[in-house]
Amino acid sequence: MGVITRGEVDLLLLEFHMPIFSGLNVLEALNANPMTRHFPVIVMSGRVTPYVLGRSIAAGARDVISKPFDLEILQSTIAQQLQARVV
Repeated sequence: MGVITRGEVDLLLLEFHMPIFSGLNVLEALNANPMTRHFPVIVMSGRVTPYVLGRSIAAGARDVISKPFDLEILQSTIAQQLQARVV
């Protein structure tokens, strides 16, 4: 997490269902660090259930996108989060 902890990140796309260190673990670690808790994170998952949605948002995700995703929706979501970060 070297680059992440130095604050050199504009936005993170994060898969919720990853082996070993899950996306939820990453979100919780980012949210626990004052230098990274403000990073906009978009969670992606092939299984967006109420659990995935609720846990992702509670852990600090700004949005959750279902996979497979429409490229225009992903681009729009990224643009919204980047614009919100600048404002």
